Order: sequence, then structure tokens, then C-alpha cells
Amino acid sequence: MSLTDLPEELVPLIAKYLPRNDLLALRQCNKSSSAAVHRSIQTDDRFAKMIFDALAEPRNIEAEGRIFGSGARELVSFCAADAALPALQSTITETAGGLQKLCLYRCAVTDARLLEMCRACPLLQTLVCVIDVPNIETADVEDLSTKISQACPLLEVVKLPCNGSAVESYAAAFPNLRCLEFFSHGHGSHVIPSRFDRIERALHTCTNADQIDLDFCVVSLALVEWLLASPLPGRLVALRMGRTAISPDLILELVRACPALVELALPSLMCLGRPFYEALHATRPTLERISLPHCGNDGDECFRVLASFGLAELNVASMDALTPAVVDVVLKGRCAASLRAANLSCVPALGAAEVLKLVKGCPALRTVAWELAGEGGGWGRVTADDEGNLRALIALLETRGGGLESSESGVGRLLHPEDYSSEEDYEDEDADDASGDTTVR
Repeated sequence: MSLTDLPEELVPLIAKYLPRNDLLALRQCNKSSSAAVHRSIQTDDRFAKMIFDALAEPRNIEAEGRIFGSGARELVSFCAADAALPALQSTITETAGGLQKLCLYRCAVTDARLLEMCRACPLLQTLVCVIDVPNIETADVEDLSTKISQACPLLEVVKLPCNGSAVESYAAAFPNLRCLEFFSHGHGSHVIPSRFDRIERALHTCTNADQIDLDFCVVSLALVEWLLASPLPGRLVALRMGRTAISPDLILELVRACPALVELALPSLMCLGRPFYEALHATRPTLERISLPHCGNDGDECFRVLASFGLAELNVASMDALTPAVVDVVLKGRCAASLRAANLSCVPALGAAEVLKLVKGCPALRTVAWELAGEGGGWGRVTADDEGNLRALIALLETRGGGLESSESGVGRLLHPEDYSSEEDYEDEDADDASGDTTVR
């Protein structure tokens, strides 16, 4: 019996289990099979996301859209060629209004064409059009935002290039925004928010916003006062600071005023010592997710305080002052019972053995992102001696329904040797996995 002999309603269900090439072949059989494939694609998660790289040919973009567009919910494009824009617009049309996320990078899309694309996506929730988009950079972003908002009233995430911060430029046009950004997507220099009338309008209009991002922002006392006088502090759950210029006292003032705050990303280039973390714990002991900046020489002492939070997630990066003893510090704290995810990047004290010890002592920990990569010393690379600990670590995380995420070349080499030449050496810097990205789950 062939597929064509089966009841018509069964073919779309079977098609979901077919590899892509078999699906294309089935589509060519007859009109009935083609229709069945079309119905299958509409609910097949494999085709929910379409990504076009910088070298994608317009005809291939159109073909992808024509065949798989009905199932697409997300479209991401890095196509710089002008000829690709009509093909992208055609693909968006093929989604029949089902697209929920649209990301365009490094292209010459005009404000008029971007608006046309948005009008074809009434269910759009995320719109990103940044990084080398010259026509949008010179457009009237306030007018464009108003028109886009009318076309896509469900938008929750919007990133457009602008002069000044996003919250001052266009945020108020999108009342469903979840995060208010106090930086500019148009350039990488620091912004000093000062148009408080526009900020106030956004704070009162975006009533769903419960997160703020102060990356690349110079935070003044005046700005903090405006924020605290708005309705935002009562609903704020996430406060993110990256390359933010702000005093420790203003951080604590913001945290103190936000009773619902559970996520805090501290300024990445600020060295905060134990007294700050003690004040932070006294101010908001209910924090669940913390992203840490560099610690000074008292890094282990800082963690004695951090371990007293009931953290569900911990993000640590570039802390070369920590010692292996920090694992015992964490395991003796309150967070040992609550920690569910950890992101450990460029922390030389936390090798494979230390991470395994951490996971063993944190029974709820199921997801670990781990990178050793760094300069100098003997800690920049995974070696064959780590194999036993790595295997035990991955096996333990998998029993908990999670896994290890790592782009360390040595991780892939140790755990999947069949993918590497027997002549490859652990010390060979050029022997990295060709993909440059190994994820072990």
C-alpha cells in the first residue's frame, strides 16, 4: 500500500514524520498529496522558523516561502542584496498573516517596504530591524512606529535604530512592550536619557512593561527619580544593566523601590565588593536570578552573601579571582536547594571537576552553560583528563531532564571522538570543531 492509497485525512499526519526531501517528493505526486503536504506544513514545528543568510539567492528565498511559508511563524534574514527584498516580501505574503516574529539585519529595506511587510503580519509580536539598515536609520522613526503599531497591534518586542534611547524615541507607540530599553539600537555609545516628558509618556502608556534595560545608559539621579515616581516600580520584575554607568547607591535605590523584582543583571564592568552584596541581600533577599559583574579579590567572600539568596539562576562571567573553594561556599548556602540553571563563562576556578561537584550538590540544577575559554595559563582548554568528569556531569544533568551547553572544542572531541580525526591533538589550537559551536545535551 502506498501513501496515495491511504485515506486523505491520514496523509498530513504521516507527512509530519517524513524527512524534508521525502516531503518535497510527496508534494510532487499529485494534487491531493500536494494539498496534504501543505496542510501538514502549517502545523509542523520543523518549519516554524525560516532563516536566510547573507548569501541566500532571491529565487531560493521565494521557493522556500512558496513551499514552507504556510508553516512559518518566525522569519530571520541577513540578506544584504537589494534583490532579496522583494523575495522576502513575497515569502512574508506566503505566511498568510501567520508570522509572529520578523527580524531583518544588514539590508537596505526602506521604511515604506518595512511598513508593507508589517501590514502583511497582523499577528506580529516581535519586530527587529537593526544593524546596518541605513534607510531605517534615516527615517522618521516616530512616524514609522505609529504606522507599524496600527498595522501590528500585538507587538511586544520592537527594536529599531534611533537617535537617543528607544524609550524616548518610539516606545510609547507600542503599548504592549514588555521591556523598556533606555539605550539606542543605532550606535554603541552611551546614551544620557534626558527627554523626561517622552520617558514619562512611555512609562504610563506601556502598561504591560515589567522589565527595563539600562545597557549603554548613563543613569542619573534625575532619571531614577522619574522612574520611581512612575507606576513602573510596582510591577517591575527584571532590571538589566550591561555596560551601564550608574552608582552602587542608585542600584540599591532602584532595587529597594521594586517589591516584585526577581531578576537583576548588574553592570558588567563594575567591581562590587561584599558590602554591596550584603546591602543588596538586606534590600531584596527574594531575588531569584542574578547576573554578576567582575569581582575583586574578595570574590569568594561575595559568594558567601550571594549563596544566601534563594537563586533559581546564576550567571557568572570573567571572574578570575574566584577559587575552587567557591563551590563549597555555594553548596553551604540557601541557593544550593533552589538553583535550577547556571551560566559559567571564563571562570578558571570552575573546571569540569568543580562544575560536577556543584551539580551534585544542587539537586534542582538541570541546565549548565559552561565555557572555560580564556587567555594564558593552563585553563583555556578542556583536556583528556576531564573526560570522566564531563561524562558524569552530562549523564547527571540528563537524568534531571536537562543538559550541558558548551562551545568548548574539547567537549565535542572528548564525547564524540568519531567526529574527529585520530590525528587531532588536544593541544592543537587549529583542531576545533568545524562548526565552532558544540552543544552537548
